[in-house]
Amino acid sequence: IKEKYGFKSFMDSKETLKGKMCEQDGIGLVSKVVPRDVFRRKNDIRVKDHPEMIGECDIDLGEKINEIEDIKCSWDLSTFIKVAEWPEAYFAQGQVYMELYNREKFSLHYCLVDTPEELIDREVRKAFYAYGGMGNQDPIYMEEYLQAEAEIRGNHIVSHIDPKLRVKTFEFTRDQSYIDEIKYRVKYMRDLLPQISLTSKEIVYND
Repeated sequence: IKEKYGFKSFMDSKETLKGKMCEQDGIGLVSKVVPRDVFRRKNDIRVKDHPEMIGECDIDLGEKINEIEDIKCSWDLSTFIKVAEWPEAYFAQGQVYMELYNREKFSLHYCLVDTPEELIDREVRKAFYAYGGMGNQDPIYMEEYLQAEAEIRGNHIVSHIDPKLRVKTFEFTRDQSYIDEIKYRVKYMRDLLPQISLTSKEIVYND
């Protein structure tokens, strides 16, 4: 639908917004907990000279260290603690980055940092309206709302926690056979694309 009809998804989720807003905080936290021999800085070089791949990693540690990194900032305490293993999609993303930047190691860092105040305020406003807003003056409801506000802030203000407990790192090495499979599948799906329409009920895959 993007290729044929120009569909674009423009709504950022709260989790995505935090990730964008807190990327530098995440880099700073990782620099404390997972030190390297070079200064970490946000990469802004997007590599797109490969016919099957395009990408922009968060951090390129350079040829000497031969490693690239990506930073994921968790939404709150609950989402961070649930990170037990790396998603398959991020393994694929790491392999693509290693191909694009010609590196042999990829590190995925999940970080728990304070949520920006404007995002916390959004959640607090939701709670406020859920308890009736300005139209509800019942002291019991107001007490429950104030408790909810305190809990929301407690879930999102986390900088008092030991930094070592606020980073989870997953490391991958380059797998050229996996990368070659990605390239094959991209070509295959491009060949398949003309068969897909808005009314398609089933796509037949022929190996």
